Amino acid sequence: MIVKGFIYPGERKEGNFDLNISLLNYKLASLNPFIVDFASNLKGMATGELRMEGAFDKPDISGEVQLLRTQMKIDYLNVTYSFADKVIVEPNLIYANNIVIYDSLGNTGNCNIRISHDHYYDMFMDLSINAKNLAGLSTTLKQNELFYGTAFATGLVTIKGPFEELKMDIKARSEANTNIYIPINLSVDASENEYIRFINKNEQNIQVGPFETSTSGVSLDMLLDVTKDANIQIFLPEDIGNIKGNGEGNISMGINAQGDITMFGDYIMNEGTFLFTFKNILNRVFSIDQGSKISFNGSPYEADIDLKAVYKVRASLKSIPEVADMPEYAGKTIPVDCIISLKNNLYNPDISFNLRLPEADQTLKQIIYASIDTTNEAIMTQQMVSLLVTKSFSFSSGNTSLANTVSSSSIEMLTNQLSNLLSQISKDVDIGLNYRTGDELSSEELEVALSTHLFNDRVTIDGNVGMMTSASAQNVNNIVGDVTIDVKITPDGRFRVKVFNKSYSPFDNNAAYATYKQGVGIYYRYEFDKLSEIFRRPKKKPQTVPLQ
Repeated sequence: MIVKGFIYPGERKEGNFDLNISLLNYKLASLNPFIVDFASNLKGMATGELRMEGAFDKPDISGEVQLLRTQMKIDYLNVTYSFADKVIVEPNLIYANNIVIYDSLGNTGNCNIRISHDHYYDMFMDLSINAKNLAGLSTTLKQNELFYGTAFATGLVTIKGPFEELKMDIKARSEANTNIYIPINLSVDASENEYIRFINKNEQNIQVGPFETSTSGVSLDMLLDVTKDANIQIFLPEDIGNIKGNGEGNISMGINAQGDITMFGDYIMNEGTFLFTFKNILNRVFSIDQGSKISFNGSPYEADIDLKAVYKVRASLKSIPEVADMPEYAGKTIPVDCIISLKNNLYNPDISFNLRLPEADQTLKQIIYASIDTTNEAIMTQQMVSLLVTKSFSFSSGNTSLANTVSSSSIEMLTNQLSNLLSQISKDVDIGLNYRTGDELSSEELEVALSTHLFNDRVTIDGNVGMMTSASAQNVNNIVGDVTIDVKITPDGRFRVKVFNKSYSPFDNNAAYATYKQGVGIYYRYEFDKLSEIFRRPKKKPQTVPLQ
């Protein structure tokens, strides 16, 4: 920085400055104290010519400055933006138009900024950003206990107000790679702040003045169009499990200067998973039914949930006394859909269980449903735990001793823990292991389950490969397997091809002639509000080029 000119001290009330200021690669880090209320880590350089006039208490600065390799972090979002452009400095105004800003991945947005002031007092910001797939959030649990994660959005962001009371107005649509985490924690900590004061009870003549609320801070008004490109994960309290899915909805959020948060809107899930945990004994990943919903009605702590999820098992029939003497059922395993429902308050949901028998014939359905009171929550919980842990219904059996039952359950619980360890090998592949002991009526079985998503989720593979050892003296080993492959022909998943190899149900008439059935199908799905939208060509999303 080179300064040339005159300074006139003394009793002058105006005209104290007559200076020309030249900047050459001036480091902007020196300006960090002036932006500490909303940003930090300002870096970069400035080159330009400035003219300083006016009085000591009312200086006037004018000129142009070129910013080079400039970046700063917006603390509230924990995102660092970079830019390089020309800034115009006038008395009581600093502004720049059509600045191209970049996030750390090279995504861009156009920015206009005006900072007005009264001779560098009472600074007022008016900033607008027209974002295109720009990073808008990158926080961790430590920075925000209510919600955190990464977010990319397209839309309009405006920030207005004095530096100590900025108001953010956001209207945006979520884009790919958006991952939001909502940890639900019911614990409350008390710490020293403006309205909680800790005192020494032995101290005499304690005087505490009246509490006055502070209204300074950042306020937020956000209208977010959540698309299926965004993923949301909710960690439920009491170690119930967590919900992970993607869906669609319009969510509005408001945060005032005191930090009070309001949320309104419905988030409807298209697909997802619910990791259900029970007493640290089992962990099972349920598939969420399409249409499950989370509703926000004001306070984020009063959200409602209406969720249904399914976990598919092949359950043994050997524990059902009524089928022991029926050769068409004895020793068989059948597909069972274990259904869990979460309703009402998201933070303390009502949990209920149900089951479906998708491939059982009418006679077997009548036998099982007649033995189970599906309206009794305790009985349904018992049945659900038995199906998830031992892969069998919870009935007493005269053909199986108590010792064998305990041994079988212990082995299957051990394989459940092994499945959990296998699933941690890779975040891209889910691996499971199921083991069923044999007896006089059924064969010993070992089953390995595999699930993965490939090519940016364009290909989904779900499969089970099992080895069944005959309980007879011949000790014959058989390899069996069910595999389903789903391929998205188009990136949006409207055109898909599905191929499967599936074992016949023992109740299928064709089971006597073949062990497996195969199939292939292609289907198209398109959602619309008006019939004319079917024939409308979708708009292509703009391509972004990473910053080299």
